Amino acid sequence: MKTSSFKKLFSLFNEKEKKTFRIAGIVFLISLLSYSFLFFKEKTITIPSYGGTYIEGVVGQPIAINPLLLGGNKADTDLARLLFASLSTLSQSQTVSSEGKVWNITLKEGLLWSDMKPITADDVVFTLKSIQDPDSNSPLYQDWKDVVVERTNEREVRFTLSSPNAFFENNLKNLLIAPEHIFSGIPVTNLRLSNYNLEPVGSGPFVFKNYKKQRTGFISEYSLVRNPDYSADGPLINKFIVRFYPNYNDAILAFNRKSIDGLGEVDPNYLKDIKINHKTYQLGIPQYFALFFNQSENSLIQSHSTRETLFYGVNKEEIINTVFNGYANKLDGPIPPYFPGFHEDLVAPVTSTLETAINLLKEDGWVLGSDGIQTREVRGIEQKLEITLTTPQVPFLVNTAKLIKEQWAKLGIKTNLNIVSIETINEQVIVPRNYEVLLYGNTLSTPDIYSFWHSSLILPPGLNLAIYQSSQVDELIEENRTTFDQSTLSANLRRIQEHLIQDIPAIILYSPDYLYLAPNSLGGLPRSYIESSSHRFNSVNEWYLKTNRILK
Repeated sequence: MKTSSFKKLFSLFNEKEKKTFRIAGIVFLISLLSYSFLFFKEKTITIPSYGGTYIEGVVGQPIAINPLLLGGNKADTDLARLLFASLSTLSQSQTVSSEGKVWNITLKEGLLWSDMKPITADDVVFTLKSIQDPDSNSPLYQDWKDVVVERTNEREVRFTLSSPNAFFENNLKNLLIAPEHIFSGIPVTNLRLSNYNLEPVGSGPFVFKNYKKQRTGFISEYSLVRNPDYSADGPLINKFIVRFYPNYNDAILAFNRKSIDGLGEVDPNYLKDIKINHKTYQLGIPQYFALFFNQSENSLIQSHSTRETLFYGVNKEEIINTVFNGYANKLDGPIPPYFPGFHEDLVAPVTSTLETAINLLKEDGWVLGSDGIQTREVRGIEQKLEITLTTPQVPFLVNTAKLIKEQWAKLGIKTNLNIVSIETINEQVIVPRNYEVLLYGNTLSTPDIYSFWHSSLILPPGLNLAIYQSSQVDELIEENRTTFDQSTLSANLRRIQEHLIQDIPAIILYSPDYLYLAPNSLGGLPRSYIESSSHRFNSVNEWYLKTNRILK
């Protein structure tokens, strides 16, 4: 009846009135919908939701996805972070004695390996004993060699340190636990032969499903699925696929074709080649690269004045802009900006002062020869200012070395470049200390710089690559390892860096940013810094692709 009356009334309108009425109705309907949408948006919030498949691209090949064997292979460490849980993640509680030497760890109840066997204190003890076995050649050996580990019951483990270590908690966070029931019957020298290195039984946010291998032997893909028994929250993504590529050109091509969703450790120079809509995450990473002087290999750099000349001859700003397109932090000390010991005022505004460098050369009796090289006579013997710079075959390091050679050439310093393959540099160069100047990097997990600057580690396998000896610096480093006071730590690190800047055992150059490419739909990634490339997966259980809206 009402509809009929409305039609009768509408029929009385002329065409202009009917058009006006229709427009008014449409405007009213749009306004109603817009108001409803805004009301819904104002009264609800977006939350992460379960679901989706994420495909990560990785350059390289997995060899041994085993916490006992992890070294420099990034494909292995990436997969290990996805498939194995750290001791901290597995722990319900941890307590430390008043003197800081005894740590008691209690595991959570009901922990399970992906083959449904229980995770117990025996797995923790087995992992530590294996790392401490010299035959394992574990890269974690130095961190754990002086730690006594014992099982107190099925869920509790005690660690006894030879001396207090304020950074020990970070060791617990980075210790991935291996399954005793899988590896205990294998001699550590034969661990690499186990099929479980490629088909791991794990405890991480994801579990191994299968992998694909080409006829050539190249492993092209790993398929992982959500671990319903993971000891922490999540994960929110149902399926995680890792696809492998022989080089970054192929990986970038795959990203542009949307064959992969994410790609990490991207060279800034590749950003211009990205053709699809995406997010670029710029994360800090606590590593630094430096020119380490081996004064025993070249008498010229035994002179503080010569090292000072080389320092003033390096234009760090030019290197960062040319090699990294600005995606790096300039440093003068070994502490990156993300740690409490970083002091911005210790970073010189301008590092390259050619006039200062030239004056230093003149004061030392150097004269520019007709060949463009600085020359002088010492006890009747002609000397030329010539050094050899060694670096691994890594593109950004090679580019840095070439630029430094050009910069030093402006001062009349002849630089011979020695580019060594990444596979052999440790054996041929670092262990025998076979270099005059080494362009290389160190990665920190904490502000503990003991491994890289304490004088007790000037000989291999120590990593004091500058072969630096200072009793004052040693005392400060040792005090840092025993203090739990952050202000004392920061003050000591400042003094250490002041010593290094004054003594110039090395020229610390920069800390590159970590660039990660991801789709706009991905959420939950870290926003500040990560300890290493594989640590981008530390929070992978919080990553999400889907969302829901709920009432506030």
